[in-house]
Amino acid sequence: MRIKISIFLAITVLLFTSGFFIYQKNYQTLIIDFPANSTGLVVDIYKYDGSEGDKPEEKNIVKSNISNSASLKLKTGGYRIVTRTNASFENFDQAINLGNSPKSVKINGYYSTAKLKLKLTNEKQIIMTAIVAAYSRFSVLYDLSDESLYHNGEWYGALLKYKGDDYLNNDSLLLVAKKENGAWKIITRPPEQFISSRKYPSIPSDVVKDINGKVL
Repeated sequence: MRIKISIFLAITVLLFTSGFFIYQKNYQTLIIDFPANSTGLVVDIYKYDGSEGDKPEEKNIVKSNISNSASLKLKTGGYRIVTRTNASFENFDQAINLGNSPKSVKINGYYSTAKLKLKLTNEKQIIMTAIVAAYSRFSVLYDLSDESLYHNGEWYGALLKYKGDDYLNNDSLLLVAKKENGAWKIITRPPEQFISSRKYPSIPSDVVKDINGKVL
């Protein structure tokens, strides 16, 4: 009788162990990382093989209504992490392949274009004060044009159009500023004809690309 019980226990342990390793092989950890300023932002996760169109299909949803940072166990394979439409935030849509190693996806939580435009209206005079403080003759030589805020409103870019009398130095220039500890700091000193990521590594690449587009 004891032999039968021992055999039964051994088989049970073997099956459990085998099942555990199969589970470990077929499942992997996906970490969803939300920023601190993302109240109201909601993410859904869809099964994704790369063949679908722009809009993910509801039948492929595997996790829904995620609104905080989370660690999830999912079957290995392709997934698509998509934020629900929210007037305050830019849409986020990222495809990933969950394989042999855990994967982390950071939801950027960047503000929408409409929210950034409203924020720029509220910040414009403060930014102008910082520009004039950095360049005493700014208002004599240049007009601000094509102003933009980026990400969560902490990055600012603008085109400076020359209005002085020196026609040999009448190139349009680019200015970048960043809000740090509640105050605006001019990053491009002096303003540049072209923003180089090598010269200004602190400026995010997407911000550099958009600001350089102002002179093209």
